[in-house]
Amino acid sequence: MKEFEKKLAGCTFIVTGATGFLGSAFVRTLLEHQAHVIVISRRSSDHWRLNKYRDKYLVFTTELRDICDLHIDKPGQTILVHFSASGVNQRDDDVERMVQTNIVGTYHVLNFANEKKLKRVVLIGTSGEYGSGYGLTETAPLQPTSDYGATRASATLITKSYCERRGIDYTILRPFAVYGPYEAPYRLIPYAITQAMKGHTINISSGQQTRDYIYIDDVTRGIITACLSDKASGKIFNICTGVETTVKQAVSHVVSIMGDRVDIKTGAIDNIPGEMWRTTGNPEYAYDVLNWKAKYSLEEGLIETINWFETVGLKLKNYT
Repeated sequence: MKEFEKKLAGCTFIVTGATGFLGSAFVRTLLEHQAHVIVISRRSSDHWRLNKYRDKYLVFTTELRDICDLHIDKPGQTILVHFSASGVNQRDDDVERMVQTNIVGTYHVLNFANEKKLKRVVLIGTSGEYGSGYGLTETAPLQPTSDYGATRASATLITKSYCERRGIDYTILRPFAVYGPYEAPYRLIPYAITQAMKGHTINISSGQQTRDYIYIDDVTRGIITACLSDKASGKIFNICTGVETTVKQAVSHVVSIMGDRVDIKTGAIDNIPGEMWRTTGNPEYAYDVLNWKAKYSLEEGLIETINWFETVGLKLKNYT
């Protein structure tokens, strides 16, 4: 990401949810470009995705409700990027935790931004806020089909209203189906890759659900672009490719790239109640305003991901 080499050097970012899949990829990129990073982390958080960088960022260990205790030297030059969310695992049914993290936690983050007079708040939302739909634009109605999607949509609404009433600079981003290195092992793409590496059959549901798969490096580049652009102020952007792919097609791509070593068994796993059936975004607004678009095709992103698993991933205890 050479375009960010000079822009990020010396910038300060506060990052919640920095130990997760998306947040850690963002933090690694910031650190590789000499940005200053403060991570907001629960005591229970595992920093395994950031092990190589552990001495390069500051950690403020706290719950989101206590974030206002953090002292910032130059708040007017600091951008807060809020990744923290509960319920990313679609089989998670702890609704109370989702409410406390995704809604109440976001409220505390906004209070912090307001009290400290930060430069900008960037909320990382999700395509799950829309519910099912094809070619979804940022003006599409929010019709989530899950508790997770509903609480994330609530976070968007409270961020928009809170910031606009108080004059806080904000941006909201909605990534679609992100995949890549360090993704949680229970997720579809890592599961398919690791099963194929072990020579095991890949069990999936009906496989007819469609997703807008986007490689993690494209997502990280989109987030950084929005953080640094004045044009992103007060706006919502999809971070997606606009390409519709079924779950079975995605898994078939993995198997093909890896040499057709294993079989795919459809119907072996039940569909998840309330899951989105057809989900694809429209990336045109992000391109028009930010000049951002995805660079990786699904095949190119899967090749990068598979190479990572073969050289790094399976050496980590999280995937063994």
